[in-house]
Amino acid sequence: MTTEVGGADIYLGNARFVKLMNGGAFNYSYAQISPSDSGYTVWVDRSLQGMPSSLPMFPTTEQVQANGGWKQCGPFYNSSSSNLVMNWNTDQQRHYAVRACARNALGSYCGN
Repeated sequence: MTTEVGGADIYLGNARFVKLMNGGAFNYSYAQISPSDSGYTVWVDRSLQGMPSSLPMFPTTEQVQANGGWKQCGPFYNSSSSNLVMNWNTDQQRHYAVRACARNALGSYCGN
């Protein structure tokens, strides 16, 4: 089962969105263009470090930057969805911040 992360969509124009999705096990996330468009590359940025439990489930970019910053996992070309990126480390009981990103000829777009 795949679940869309509510509130994480980024409007790209022309009725297209990049969406942050959680995979079936909920330990992984991926980005998806909807509706599909081969003119974009997509990826997921993941925090370099696990996020402190004192932060909200979806920290802001400023909060992630203050805790080590983002690591770009991609981009993945000619695909409407990215590869899976781990968002929860079961062994360490730590969650990672993730955000969906997309790029086309006009620029790059990432969630909060």
